[in-house]
Amino acid sequence: MSMSETMVDPSALHSLVTSNRLPSEREAEQARTLIADAVQELARVNVELLELERKRKDLENYIHAHKSVVSPWRRLLPELVIEIMRYCATDKLCPSQHHDFENPFVIGQVCSAWRDVALSTPSLWTNVHVTVSTLSTVSQAQALERLLQRSHPHFLTLKVEYQPLQIHQSGAPLQVIHTLRKSSERWRSLDVSLTGSLLEALVDSAPLPNLETLVLRSSWMYNPYPPPATHESLPRGTTFKGAPALRKLNLSNTYLNTSTIIDCFPLEQLTELDIFVGRINRPTQFSGFHTTHLLAHTPNLETYRLSSVPETCPPEDYPESALTSHPVPMPHLRTLELQTYDRWSPIFDNLVLPGLEKVRLEVSSSSWRNRWADGPFDRLLERSQRTKISCDASASTFGIHVYDCVIGPKAC
Repeated sequence: MSMSETMVDPSALHSLVTSNRLPSEREAEQARTLIADAVQELARVNVELLELERKRKDLENYIHAHKSVVSPWRRLLPELVIEIMRYCATDKLCPSQHHDFENPFVIGQVCSAWRDVALSTPSLWTNVHVTVSTLSTVSQAQALERLLQRSHPHFLTLKVEYQPLQIHQSGAPLQVIHTLRKSSERWRSLDVSLTGSLLEALVDSAPLPNLETLVLRSSWMYNPYPPPATHESLPRGTTFKGAPALRKLNLSNTYLNTSTIIDCFPLEQLTELDIFVGRINRPTQFSGFHTTHLLAHTPNLETYRLSSVPETCPPEDYPESALTSHPVPMPHLRTLELQTYDRWSPIFDNLVLPGLEKVRLEVSSSSWRNRWADGPFDRLLERSQRTKISCDASASTFGIHVYDCVIGPKAC
């Protein structure tokens, strides 16, 4: 008796299935026969299902493969594919510590043709973010090496930072640094936050013919904080004077002496200078009070930004020797931005800015001195033969007062 037949004609054992009655020998034998037939039928159905499932997958693969023939992506020019990758790629390429690091662009996995486009376009591999730590491995250095090879011969935008981890030290971080150093001639922009020894290994005596932008951040990553008074984020003897193309410099909480900044950076080339000052550990460390002395060495500067915390403001009895005796002319300075620094007169009274176009002040309301200082600012404008066209004042939710002023030439 087949399973289909038992499905059509009710089983003679129905009364047994729906009760607890003890079957006779004949009924038990009949039940065993029915079970064997059902198991055989189930095996046949499973075989048919497996075959149908295989056919279904084959059809799906067939349809998917042939859809690519008429896909609009196939008709895109390689130039358009590259532009799509530029917009869809991550901002920075982070070479992994894993040895299988190949392609950071997920979109490059659309098809082999797109992956080939990604791997053969050096400009897609030029924005590199490297984290160096005691977890750095030889594999990370090798992945970085492949990434740098893919970007050749294009210029690089490079960010390098160190993450201190309290584990066993190894030599791998230095190997990563040496790998980066090999490409120094292609660095266009360098943003670096490293310990003194790693920074020295990266840039000391390295050729930097194309470096245009440099961001140097604090290298003090340990307790206690603040660092000792002798600490500077630039190792002794390390200099960027040999970077002929350097135009933009950003120093963020670097604890550098004013003399160090003057001696180690090509200030005369700069068009943009951005400085953030944290705690002041010593009188020789740069603070807003040293601004005019520093700007005297930057004749081509167009933009100057100074950010600081209130603790950086020197006391009232700060030695007058720190000030410039005569106002410093800055003929090319167009933009002056000061953030939270609340002693305006040492800056406003010691500059001449005949080309000034924009002034932005962001001051905290936590100090009574943080207010608009009309006297020093008006004297600056009078000395520079400039006048306020407009000046908007606003306040943020964080207790910061913002003054945005548009400056123009003084009418004759």
